[in-house]
Amino acid sequence: YPTKYPTSYPTPGLISGNNMLNGKEHKLKKNIFLGTVKSFSGYQLAFKIKFDKKIGGWGSILHFTADGNNCCGFGQRVPGIWTYTGSTRLHIRTSTTRNGNDGCDPAQQLPLNNWNDIKIQVLDNSQIQIFYNGACVCTYKMGGSVFPSGRKLKVYGGDPWHSAAAATIKDLYYTPLTLAPTPYPTGYPTGYPTKYPTSYPTPGLISGNNMLNGKEHKLKKNIFLGTVKSFSGYQLAFKIKFDKKIGGWGSILHFTADGNNCCGFGQRVPGIWTYTGSTRLHIRTSTTRNGNDGCDPAQQLPLNNWNDIKIQVLDNSQIQIFYNGACVCTYKMGGSVFPSGRKLKVYGGDPWHSAAAATIKDLYYTPLTLAPTPYPTGYPTGYPTKYPT
Repeated sequence: YPTKYPTSYPTPGLISGNNMLNGKEHKLKKNIFLGTVKSFSGYQLAFKIKFDKKIGGWGSILHFTADGNNCCGFGQRVPGIWTYTGSTRLHIRTSTTRNGNDGCDPAQQLPLNNWNDIKIQVLDNSQIQIFYNGACVCTYKMGGSVFPSGRKLKVYGGDPWHSAAAATIKDLYYTPLTLAPTPYPTGYPTGYPTKYPTSYPTPGLISGNNMLNGKEHKLKKNIFLGTVKSFSGYQLAFKIKFDKKIGGWGSILHFTADGNNCCGFGQRVPGIWTYTGSTRLHIRTSTTRNGNDGCDPAQQLPLNNWNDIKIQVLDNSQIQIFYNGACVCTYKMGGSVFPSGRKLKVYGGDPWHSAAAATIKDLYYTPLTLAPTPYPTGYPTGYPTKYPT
């Protein structure tokens, strides 16, 4: 039945299907209840926004809340997005058990009168990452645990507590983003000798959650570490300490489906090297368009220090590289990523290049899935909105 207070647009329950605005543009107004969704502990919220002008005070854009309140209880901002006063800089908040108003605010302002592509990624390990027009502009490892999946959230655009930003949004998508535990063992011990004799490590060293069994591994040429099953979307995380720079490509890790180097589909998923005379990383991962695609950060890594490396490849072909928690390279590759469930040989270093002069430890290979919504995002509401619109 109709809302208690007549409204011409939008009606409660507008959120439905894959595009939560049903392909429409939505001019932000104060206290517009868009509908309800079920929460995801890890999620990606993507939308486009065009600003008309800057306003005084906080400008509400989108607000997902579990209990219909503003701040700062657990689940009251999952997420909430505003503009700063007199600015188009975004204030992006998402609840954790440690801080109901945690988040990550990019320093940049967004331009007026242009469509801007915004992506907010919250992983279920409490990492938040913000992207503007494909570029990573803010990343932060929050404390505590994120809000759980399966809870009903009210969605506003804008919310009842602030003036609305002077802007229009479209192409609104809320989808699960999961850094899941490995659903099956990553290591399959091999009972046959390596093709090239090696004294260390033994095939099958890769097992359990830490693929090096808690050990440090000094990189050497043609060291077969073992096998894993592939994930189409994945996170590869490890720590590395360089002793020196070497001439020529320096192999660090190489995952290959058929045991060959380059550049067929699945031969680098991923492969990681240092540039000649440098500690700059060359990071490649296969797609159907380019068997040697990837993203190479511009920075060199310091010698004689442990550096925390994370490589994230989403199943929509987005690659993101993090050094010590900072996003240093992001790129939307073409084509499709290598599929899940295929056996991969893992080398550290590989048979085709000299090994980088470095030691690695804390090696983890886990699935990272930007999954389709497993149930409809919109639950049409048959009751009036709580606040007049």
